[in-house]
Amino acid sequence: MKYMILVQSNPSFQERWEALPDDQRESFGRRHLALDRELRESGELIGSEALADPSQAKRVTAVDGRRIVFAVTARDETQEIGNGVHERALVDLRRLAQRLDAKRPHGTGPAG
Repeated sequence: MKYMILVQSNPSFQERWEALPDDQRESFGRRHLALDRELRESGELIGSEALADPSQAKRVTAVDGRRIVFAVTARDETQEIGNGVHERALVDLRRLAQRLDAKRPHGTGPAG
């Protein structure tokens, strides 16, 4: 199974980072580099790169129950090349599995 992990920053990150003692920042850096090396050597890390400036990132524009709406802007090196709306829904996996099991003909068992 492969995962994509995104790390999101926020406007107060730089201030909070700079408030940490030097030894904590250095420790974080060493642990991060060690994890990066370990994941690359095992083949689990395919790529790693910085995201665009937060001002160019998607932002949450609405939350309605389980539905989350984002405004999205795409840019190349010089200009905006597109924008739009993206929606996601939060899913309760346990509830979804129960509902699927209830619809399955008796005796067939859960899907594998």
